[in-house]
Amino acid sequence: MGGDTVMAISFIYDVVRTDGTGYKMFRNQKKAEDYAHSIKRTDEEKVQITRTAKGFAPYVYYV
Repeated sequence: MGGDTVMAISFIYDVVRTDGTGYKMFRNQKKAEDYAHSIKRTDEEKVQITRTAKGFAPYVYYV
């Protein structure tokens, strides 16, 4: 096993309102989710977060 290197996965979180406004990119999930909550106009509004990383399928969720 000597010489094996472990590659860190670098996720990118793209945050945007469903109407396309308020876009911002983060490399930290907590900061992305905090920002998503901060741009909500109402408690019912959903803000989209798309997590991407090289070699992984994009993962979309809403806060």
